[in-house]
Amino acid sequence: MYRLLNVLRIFRLMLSRASQANRKAAGLERREELQCRAEQIHEGCAQLCELAGIRVRAKGNIPDRSGMLVVANHFTVLDPLILASVAPMVPVARADLQGWPIIGNVSMAHGMIPVDRDRRTAAASFVKRVGERLAAGLNVLVFPEGNTSEELAIRPFKTGAFEAVAGQAGGMVVPAYLSLDSVEDEPATDDVRRRIVWLEHTSFWAHIWGLAALRGLEYTVHIGEPISTEGRNRKKLAQLARNAVEQIRMSLHPVRT
Repeated sequence: MYRLLNVLRIFRLMLSRASQANRKAAGLERREELQCRAEQIHEGCAQLCELAGIRVRAKGNIPDRSGMLVVANHFTVLDPLILASVAPMVPVARADLQGWPIIGNVSMAHGMIPVDRDRRTAAASFVKRVGERLAAGLNVLVFPEGNTSEELAIRPFKTGAFEAVAGQAGGMVVPAYLSLDSVEDEPATDDVRRRIVWLEHTSFWAHIWGLAALRGLEYTVHIGEPISTEGRNRKKLAQLARNAVEQIRMSLHPVRT
């Protein structure tokens, strides 16, 4: 019963926030609309974390400027929620989410950026959308590993989103590492982390249902030093960003592989 009530409360808040985002953004110019929706994401994610009993703290600071690409590791469906609760940012999300009940309405209302990694022809459109948000002064959140994984080491980063900032003078990529610190007031071991990761063979709804049974999730967002985009192509930026995230992981768990 706890799980069912928890899921229903969360979905109710998500729909309420989506409706509010649409009302506030109505009639605004495109730039102001995007900024409004991004702020709604931040406020909504903070509320959802509080409702779900998820405690989030940040170590380090996202630079006090706008239009940055934030890149992070990825292991559960909660990751965008947790990171966007720390600071205003627009997450990139898999394109098929737009067709999902509730989740699709919420993602579109908040201006999340769809990415379809199965269609090469969609790459240019995706890069354009990322560039538009960055030009509007928004921070864009990307999970360049592509999919969630139970692997502890950070996998090679896909390069698509980095094309939007490659070579730009004054541009920045901010590496971040999301760590699960405790579950139900017990330290989160590697085995615990593997149990809650969203695996490829697990449906989204089964994953959500499993997470809803857990109480007292505690995360830390570790923010690394910004990486300049000037004079660097997308492949170089992806490599530098991946190495930076992996270095944060290794500093926290030096004996783990």
